[in-house]
Amino acid sequence: MDVRKPASGGHNIVVTRVIAAPRELVWLAWTDPLQTAKWFCPRECAVTEYHADVRLGGGYRVEMVCNGSSHRAFGTYLEIRPVERLVFTHQWHEPDAPETVVEVEFTEVSGCTRITLRQSGLGSDSSAKGHESGWASAIEHLAASLGSECSAG
Repeated sequence: MDVRKPASGGHNIVVTRVIAAPRELVWLAWTDPLQTAKWFCPRECAVTEYHADVRLGGGYRVEMVCNGSSHRAFGTYLEIRPVERLVFTHQWHEPDAPETVVEVEFTEVSGCTRITLRQSGLGSDSSAKGHESGWASAIEHLAASLGSECSAG
């Protein structure tokens, strides 16, 4: 069930990675705040604060430090299909930052999990490239915390 329709327009990205962990474990890494706080940032950064109320209409907020600079983001959960799909808004806490929509799909692949992350509504090509790099690094961070890359994907 959707709370509202995803934003249309803007720049979009897709990041895909297969992780050597069962889908249930990967799902928990995205939805259990204690686990998410360990990896929900690029590898060169560190999460300093993370709060989430993972329910339809619930919200999250994260603060991370990268190269000495603090960055804060927040959002609302729009769709939750356990072990299959998670959709939430994402917005940086800075002037004129657009609200984007992140869709994450979890697909079982021979005992491993394929994560397909789509983010829509980014404000520019450079923002899209930065977010693509950031999400790829964050998912690498997640993979390192759960296991290595899977050969099945």
